[in-house]
Amino acid sequence: MRYTDEISTLKKSPRYKYAKTVFDSLLKGKMPEDAILKKLYKNSYKKIIELSTSFLSEEHGTLRTHDFEAPTLISDARIAVAKNKYYQEIHNTLLNFKIPDISLLKKFFGKYSESVQLSYKLFIQQKKLRKSGISMTCHHNRVAFTVYELNKKHPLIEWYASIAALHDFIEDLMYNLKDEDGNRYTIENYQEFLDKLISKDLQEPVKLLTNHYDMILKYVDYHLERRGKRFNKENVLEFLKLLDYQAYNELRDFIIKIVKIIESTPYEEVSSKDYLEYIKWKCYTELYIPEIVNTSYNSNMDNSHLILLIKIVDLSDNNHGLDSMDQESKIKNIRKSVITSDLIAKLDKDKLLENYIREIREDALVKAEHLVIKDFMHIESCQDFFVDGLLKVRKMKDVFFL
Repeated sequence: MRYTDEISTLKKSPRYKYAKTVFDSLLKGKMPEDAILKKLYKNSYKKIIELSTSFLSEEHGTLRTHDFEAPTLISDARIAVAKNKYYQEIHNTLLNFKIPDISLLKKFFGKYSESVQLSYKLFIQQKKLRKSGISMTCHHNRVAFTVYELNKKHPLIEWYASIAALHDFIEDLMYNLKDEDGNRYTIENYQEFLDKLISKDLQEPVKLLTNHYDMILKYVDYHLERRGKRFNKENVLEFLKLLDYQAYNELRDFIIKIVKIIESTPYEEVSSKDYLEYIKWKCYTELYIPEIVNTSYNSNMDNSHLILLIKIVDLSDNNHGLDSMDQESKIKNIRKSVITSDLIAKLDKDKLLENYIREIREDALVKAEHLVIKDFMHIESCQDFFVDGLLKVRKMKDVFFL
């Protein structure tokens, strides 16, 4: 495990060891020692005991253990890539919201360089940004070059690297672009969008990496909002069932599965935003990730597990940039890494991806742990931050417990 600078700095604080001890005790189902709590929280320690008692009364499951020997293959590849002069030039161009020269791209993407260049161009034109404010193309480029570095001797590496560069293309661009007649692309002309903008031999793997459930739910949310309707169970089902989705050859099955998920899930009145996020998460964990894993392993294509490796590197890169995200995004990305790792571990019978999933799972666990420990270390408003830390444990229950 390669610690971030923030975590390394945190570990040097004299309060860190006490907060870590409190954290470890609580996750093991034990009340921290009074002496430790007094050192951390002074006169507030009795209130912290009350808050801990409430937490310990809950059922949590079996504690997930650390994998201290987890490799750092993806991290090592990212560091190696950053030293490559051609990568530096391409990446610097993207950071300045400019389009890399095709001659540079051809060194890594070969005959697919024009597709990669078009993707970078469209993302920059549409001003698609990461939460930190830099161009989304920087994430795509870093994932692509990391995949390249990990498999640079593979005869089809240019193809795999190009897929990695385009892994967000459909989901993040389709609703923003227009055809020659000025009509915006949407689920009704999905295949036209693909044929117009993505090379034929890149379409299937890029589609596999695309979260179509998110795309469809965003489409529903947009149209319900335009009609002044809330995004709730009744309205979503009504909208989806009125769609002529039998005509959407590529997306029909996704729509049907969303309907089944919503119908089978009990509904409690919440805000439109919260219900949208809840259903998106259900689709991600119960449909998208299982399907991408199963399809990768059941594919007749040689080395199909490398498509899944792109997803793993994507998750790793998102967690690599965790510090620039808001709290909910941090938690979501950490959970995605662990859930995906656990599912791959069950299906990866030949253990082709074992070292990679060990890496992102341990990385996610460490970062989740330090999000909580940092809260436990606060001197000011210590009760508030302590509760915030406990809430994080509850939200990341599937990270800390099996």
